[in-house]
Amino acid sequence: MRPDDEARMWRQTMLPSRQALAFAGLLAAFGIAIWLGYRGWTPPQTISGTCAEAYARARNAGDSLVADKIRLNAVRSQGTWTCRDDQLYVEAVRLRDTLARLRTEDQSDRDSIAIAFTHHDTLFMRRMAQADSARATWLDGIVTRRGWPPRSVLGDTAAEAAWLIVQHGPSDFQERMLPILENEAKRGEVSPANVAMLFDRVSLHRGQPQRYGTQFEVKGDAVVPGFVEKPAAVDSLRAFVGLPPMAQYVKQLESMYHLPVEWPPSPPPPLRP
Repeated sequence: MRPDDEARMWRQTMLPSRQALAFAGLLAAFGIAIWLGYRGWTPPQTISGTCAEAYARARNAGDSLVADKIRLNAVRSQGTWTCRDDQLYVEAVRLRDTLARLRTEDQSDRDSIAIAFTHHDTLFMRRMAQADSARATWLDGIVTRRGWPPRSVLGDTAAEAAWLIVQHGPSDFQERMLPILENEAKRGEVSPANVAMLFDRVSLHRGQPQRYGTQFEVKGDAVVPGFVEKPAAVDSLRAFVGLPPMAQYVKQLESMYHLPVEWPPSPPPPLRP
């Protein structure tokens, strides 16, 4: 074999081909892109259009979920970045902000409920019921147009707010929302514990026993549970869906209402012959 043939063979076997070098370059670029995305990098001052408003509000609120959805759906067009569906993401951010505000209103009412019970303030209770109904009407419209607000897009706080609106809404609204929330829980968009509390509430409205022991009411000078299907099994059922043990829940109720809490429930009166 001549020396130049040997050198040519060495280059072919030992040196990478042009195709291999190009492939390696693509891998390196892809790795850099992934790293930059992990670092939360976006081209400075390039995201424009209505999605710029949504992106800025999401980043300022520390909502990386919504911000990343906007960034990943941005496309390069004529030297600037725009969104494939600007209005969708602007609406998502506005919906998240509205849910956060409504959650604050809902919980503010509940912070005062113990005082209202103590002073038999029926006016406060009527006003709270009206506010609960108004929030439920608003959420009903959202669910009808867009479906249930997804936790994977809006975050845990907004998802919790949407559930609170259902939990404190009118009984017919709760019944309509229960199968929707049960389906969303299977997809990870709603907490199983929240579905369990709604299930108990709807069951009592239907005249059926509750399963998880979540529903209590003030009767006289005590807080008593609604009829429970299997009191002895409640703690295991609660653990399965992520609810705290009854002993812990009873302490929370005592702190909220400043009244003694009856648990375990008194046995039902014997049936007359």
